[in-house]
Amino acid sequence: PAHVKFIFATTEAHKVPVTILSRCQRFDFKRIPLVEIISHLEGITRQEGIEVSKSGLALIGREAQGSMRDAESLLDQVVSFAGNKINDKHITEILGIIDRDIIFDASRAIIEGSSGRCLEIVDQIYNYGYDIKEFYRALMGQFRNLLMSRLTVQDQLLDMTESDREEAASQAEKAGTEKLEVLLNFLINREEDLRF
Repeated sequence: PAHVKFIFATTEAHKVPVTILSRCQRFDFKRIPLVEIISHLEGITRQEGIEVSKSGLALIGREAQGSMRDAESLLDQVVSFAGNKINDKHITEILGIIDRDIIFDASRAIIEGSSGRCLEIVDQIYNYGYDIKEFYRALMGQFRNLLMSRLTVQDQLLDMTESDREEAASQAEKAGTEKLEVLLNFLINREEDLRF
């Protein structure tokens, strides 16, 4: 019947045959900014009487990578394990997220050239049972953010909380643009070698 509408959703539009695409009206959805995800999760937690910090909601929001549905599912997962009083440590443990403090500590050690501290951090990551490839990707993301904070004043380009943004700006200032570019390029070029 005329009132029926079919909605075909995909994250891989390039794989849809032309014969199908030619009969569709296309809408591309963008990732939801971290600030909006945090705000929405705050509303849910307030309504449900769940105690969680804004930095904890930011951890969930970042892990959701722009998807509100995923953010709500992750929050639900954390609540089902930790109950109605959630601290940031619960979130990092339950979701297996590498703590932001460790990432900032690692980037600081690299910028300062403290190889001993770098080895301690890698040992800590290994002993916590984190995936080393995930840590590597998080570290690349960190240096991308540090470089972005040097190159732009537009805060919306950095999916970070205000305190993280300040720390990133401080580390980026200390390192300088040239060093950050060298470090980020090194990490990108050596990612393939990580398995060895």
